[in-house]
Amino acid sequence: MTESQIEVIIKQFDFPDEVTQFPKGKFETVTLGGRQLVEPRISQAGNGQ
Repeated sequence: MTESQIEVIIKQFDFPDEVTQFPKGKFETVTLGGRQLVEPRISQAGNGQ
């Protein structure tokens, strides 16, 4: 790729690369360009959804 070209990567948290489940939630990770983006999701009911 030359300097005049731009690489576009589209990723969504709807399809995370890794999901870690906890008793009251889950931790979703998406890797983009060598960096990890995270989205914690906490459930009030404690079922992780």
